[in-house]
Amino acid sequence: MNRRIHVLATLPFTSEEGLRPLLSRDTLNILQGLQRSYLHRVNKTVQGTDLAAFNLYQLVERTHRDSSQALLHHYSSQAWNMDFWLQGLTSHHRPPLPALVQAIERDFGSWESFETMFSESAGAIPASGWTWLVQRQNGRLTIMNTYNAGSPMFVNMRAPVQANPKREEGGSFSALLGMTKPPVQEEQTADVVAPILALNMWEHAWIRDYGLDRDAYIRNFWKCVNWSRAAVILNLY
Repeated sequence: MNRRIHVLATLPFTSEEGLRPLLSRDTLNILQGLQRSYLHRVNKTVQGTDLAAFNLYQLVERTHRDSSQALLHHYSSQAWNMDFWLQGLTSHHRPPLPALVQAIERDFGSWESFETMFSESAGAIPASGWTWLVQRQNGRLTIMNTYNAGSPMFVNMRAPVQANPKREEGGSFSALLGMTKPPVQEEQTADVVAPILALNMWEHAWIRDYGLDRDAYIRNFWKCVNWSRAAVILNLY
């Protein structure tokens, strides 16, 4: 049996001073400590089982409907979500590429409307969760929240699947997200979604730096988004 050891990914930015203005060094250290804890628990749980050969995405996919694997699902999903979020941040903020702007304006009316809707969705999470920009199977972009350790790829949006030619999955995309292809939902009315952008709304991501001012945390998020990565992911879908 081949065993995959899950380790902490290298951050795409220099972390000695945190990621200003979004995250202080102390908060970033806490977040990476949580990631290590999640990964340690994943490695310990799958050791000696058939699940030991799977990457994080595959573990999330295989455990999200299995109540007997609830803890493994939580740890693997939280680790995957955290990595996807942090990998989408940058200390060298650049304007979004025209192709991404066009897609956003097509589906949200304007870039300003998109940022407002995304920020309001994040602010509406009552406790712990994530806010996502996702692409639906019909090619359209939308915003959704998941709660606790929920990952958007496995949330049934209960929307009719619309005919849309599937794009080929590239090797670079698989390496980027650690996945093979979006899972096919069991229900015929399910809508497969693919994440483009994420924001961590768990308390540990903002309480130390912002106190109770979550709005300031959300505002600073926009100053650290790696729009080039978001555009690349959108193009690869």
